[in-house]
Amino acid sequence: MPRLNAREGQDAQPVLPLGRRPTWQACASRRAAGTIALVPKPRRQAQALLNSIDPVLERVSSKKQLNLFGAYRAVVDPSTELARSPRSEVSRSEKPTVSPPPPEELRGLLLLRYSAADVAQRTAAIHRQMLAERLHLGDGNYTRVSTADLRRLFELYDQHFFTGVLHRLVVGRLSFRLSRRMTSTGGQTTYRKRASTFEICLSTTLMFQTFGEVEREVRVNGIACQDRLEATMRVFEHELVHLLEFALFQESSCSGKRFKQLSRSLFGHTAQTHQLVTPRERAWKNLGLHVGSKVSFEFEGKQLSGTIYRITKRATVMVPDPKGPYADQQQHRYAKYYIPLEWLRPVGG
Repeated sequence: MPRLNAREGQDAQPVLPLGRRPTWQACASRRAAGTIALVPKPRRQAQALLNSIDPVLERVSSKKQLNLFGAYRAVVDPSTELARSPRSEVSRSEKPTVSPPPPEELRGLLLLRYSAADVAQRTAAIHRQMLAERLHLGDGNYTRVSTADLRRLFELYDQHFFTGVLHRLVVGRLSFRLSRRMTSTGGQTTYRKRASTFEICLSTTLMFQTFGEVEREVRVNGIACQDRLEATMRVFEHELVHLLEFALFQESSCSGKRFKQLSRSLFGHTAQTHQLVTPRERAWKNLGLHVGSKVSFEFEGKQLSGTIYRITKRATVMVPDPKGPYADQQQHRYAKYYIPLEWLRPVGG
């Protein structure tokens, strides 16, 4: 269940840029004996990806093997009045109406490569179109967002970057979700192998905390973001690469070589981390609190003191209690309390 995570620490920095700059390697051409051919590294990387998918396509052609494309179903037209689950923007009860892409188009997905100028132009067009169509997104630092916005974002990325092939690859099997419980993970793509379905989930907690009280540069996947919508798009791009890998290979890892090649070729990503504002950073900047801080608070008319063990939307505070159910290595007993950050007061230095 891949996630786009923040690195540990208050001043997390993105990992080093992926790989090296494109290099050229002299190699003997098998087709023309005695001649030397120059093969660009990006092309060799793309060929390696093609070689990895060819066996998958061969297995798909066998009726005895699991169909790569699963059961294709129609996407529900947003204008219809069909009832939907709040977690899903897709109906899975319709009959198939879209045929799967042929192998040639699937190979083409792995060969897609955009220059920095192309990526900037295409993403700027998506940004403008989202603001024009989804008026509640305001000037980019939106205060309201819905799964319908994620669905539209997917349609635009499929149009501008994947020539419509990604939509046909996952049609009827992709749903979207927003989460307030994800407090360190910016996005998450889930692949349910048995049902052959996918779900993309983004954290509203991190999005709404970024470009707010804490003012600093925000980078996602190594790219500087200017507003909340841009940060959302960078996270969404990361999840789209996971979706592409899951759809083609039934596995995905953002630490893998193939993932890094795809994310760099498609979107120019140089990292797989985010620097969105987390509850930990917000607690430190606004209240001077961090994990390990000694704090006091009032609970049910009693004044209690303890140590912050964890910070999410609330703080987990361990309070000494001889009858508590938790113990440390010295067998000191504790009770656990979930306390809003605003209720806590620092104790001591």
